[in-house]
Amino acid sequence: MTWHEMTFPFFLNLVLLFAEGKKDLGFCDCAVCNLGYRELQTTIINLTEKKKLKPSSREIVSKYHGADIAGMKIHFP
Repeated sequence: MTWHEMTFPFFLNLVLLFAEGKKDLGFCDCAVCNLGYRELQTTIINLTEKKKLKPSSREIVSKYHGADIAGMKIHFP
């Protein structure tokens, strides 16, 4: 099940599990995960480097295109 197929209560429960550190966010190598990974990296770059990039920006796409994200997990403590 992907995030866009979830009902709101299920999505809210998942967010609470992330917030409590009981679940990790994982990525596979599909188009949705690749876009989500680029969105996450864009947010990090925009916050740390004070830029205003978009996930579709040439800088982001060229930097993260082909990145091996299958099996990557992010833990939210």
